[in-house]
Amino acid sequence: EQAARSEALNQATARAQANGEAIAAAPGIHVVRVCSAETTALPVLTPAISNGPGRLKKKISNATPFEAGTIDVRAQVTVTLEEAR
Repeated sequence: EQAARSEALNQATARAQANGEAIAAAPGIHVVRVCSAETTALPVLTPAISNGPGRLKKKISNATPFEAGTIDVRAQVTVTLEEAR
């Protein structure tokens, strides 16, 4: 789960920087450097295990910690850029 979260943060940071540079480029502003980057914690969604429609399996305390399925990891990053005109 941590590897997926790290990858999501890397991608979100790169996307935030690229978006900021694209916005700055329109009026002729050049981005000099990244001043800061902050993340907002978003929930990690894990799949529920089902016994059928409308019923969830009870977790057993000695069950294996691995479950088949996927996880949905989301990351939100705010990047502050320094500009030069």
